[in-house]
Amino acid sequence: MVLGTITEAVVHAVITEAEVLMVITETVVLRTITETVVLMGITEAVVLGVITEMVVLTAITEAVVLMAITETVVLGVFTETVVLWAITEAVVLTAITEAVVLRTITEAMVLRTITEAVVLTAITEVVVLAVIIETLVLGVITKVEV
Repeated sequence: MVLGTITEAVVHAVITEAEVLMVITETVVLRTITETVVLMGITEAVVLGVITEMVVLTAITEAVVLMAITETVVLGVFTETVVLWAITEAVVLTAITEAVVLRTITEAMVLRTITEAVVLTAITEVVVLAVIIETLVLGVITKVEV
């Protein structure tokens, strides 16, 4: 009986130790699972951080590209404006040149008209003088004959 009780006590102790070992094993397993889950969460966070950084870098790159495109468009518009100014200046200068040429031609024509008037006046004066001289000569001839 004492042996039976001792045996029972030993068996009980062994069962208790086995149960304690199982609880410890379960705790270790649960701890390992928890650590794995935590590490997976950290890994996911790191991956999400990398993805976020990539998205942010992509957005920054897109913004830089859009700024470059905008600058190119602005420079294109500025260049077009400068070209249009140059064309406008050329047109204005051409118009001024044409006006000056027309004025010169007009002045030449006016001077020609004045010259022609002066020449005609001189011719008229010569003709008038010739008529007067002729009249005087005829008057003298007539007096001499009489």
